[in-house]
Amino acid sequence: MLSSDQIADRVAGQIYSVYSRPLIHAPHNGVDHLLYAYHWVWSSATECDFQFSEIAKSMYAEHNSAHSVGLWQRFWLENPDASDDDGLAYVLSCWRDISDKIGVPDDGPHHPKRL
Repeated sequence: MLSSDQIADRVAGQIYSVYSRPLIHAPHNGVDHLLYAYHWVWSSATECDFQFSEIAKSMYAEHNSAHSVGLWQRFWLENPDASDDDGLAYVLSCWRDISDKIGVPDDGPHHPKRL
């Protein structure tokens, strides 16, 4: 059975794998929800789920969104002529900011650069 540190390390690797090659993991409009789920699991394993919840709520409020709507959908409501890649870049930028704020490590044995 994996320890919570091992789970956190593997999930951090998945988070950065999504950042490096997002469309392998989900379609453009699914990356936001996938990153939410990965960050939730990582924060639970590292016992910073309250911090993650507060930061995520703040980020969604800052971007005039609700998790049920998501960043992708909010981006499209505000930028109907933008490309899919523009929307994806927006979503990834928001989630990278959250990763930095809660301390998701950008290295480790399961990080995509090490595989």
